[in-house]
Amino acid sequence: MLYLQYNTLTLLLLWLFVSSTYANDEFARTRLNPTDVTFLLYSRDNSYTEVSPESVDASLVEKGVKTYFVIDGLYSNRTTLMAKTVTDDLITLPNCNVIMVDWAPLSGYLAFRPSMNDLELRGLYNNVTTYVPAIAQKIVNLIESLKTKKSIPLSQVHVIGFSLGAQIGAVVGSEIRKKDKEEVGRISGLDPASFNYQEENVTADNRLDVTDAAFVDIYHTNRLCDHRFSWKIWNLAFKNDIKGCPCKVEASESDSICTNLNNTSCTSPVRIGMFMSTKTVGNFFVGYKNTTGLVA
Repeated sequence: MLYLQYNTLTLLLLWLFVSSTYANDEFARTRLNPTDVTFLLYSRDNSYTEVSPESVDASLVEKGVKTYFVIDGLYSNRTTLMAKTVTDDLITLPNCNVIMVDWAPLSGYLAFRPSMNDLELRGLYNNVTTYVPAIAQKIVNLIESLKTKKSIPLSQVHVIGFSLGAQIGAVVGSEIRKKDKEEVGRISGLDPASFNYQEENVTADNRLDVTDAAFVDIYHTNRLCDHRFSWKIWNLAFKNDIKGCPCKVEASESDSICTNLNNTSCTSPVRIGMFMSTKTVGNFFVGYKNTTGLVA
């Protein structure tokens, strides 16, 4: 068990699924400039080189090994905390490729101002979401190039996305499946963006769900919790054995309610995060926060 000290109530729910599909007809089809999406291949010393579908042959990409894609969300660039933290963890793993997706020109990073009001922020967000399909297609093109030129099986591709980055990853998974009739190995959605992605806005083909990879693990935080807690718990679980307890849901799953939240222990806990078993299926809660700490 791991006990973490916090002061406010927090709930983290995990939806863990096995299997995948996608599309994006509801969103505008946008053409991107070559520099709008940049792929950074990281080395163990934390240096990086840019890689593209055209440069894969001559790149430092290792052949046939596990390949991770890290996609941060709104207002992100290559230096934002989620992107750097998750990348720093992944490059410690042996025999793998770690590729950060930098989409700063489209993420709202340059346009964002702390003084923006809610209406301005929503307008910026709405504009950014229109780029999701085109960004995803750029990633698909690179994955296809890695498959043909570096012999990297789709089953060895793991996409880790935060917020809008998770929804970009969903489109990647769907497009790969439609094109190759095969799934990417795993998509980890860290609190996937919800605005514009509810059922009334888009179909299941246009948001992260059970069908987007061979294994899909989704980390939801509730409304009392910092949106960023999803990737922070992922980071903690990379270095620590954090358990999730089976979640008893009596209301609809969309209500994100576990009826056994006050339990301080549980039967059949599962490890969460990077090293969880890809055979895991179900709903789990990591814990709750109170003045005595988080119980996992």
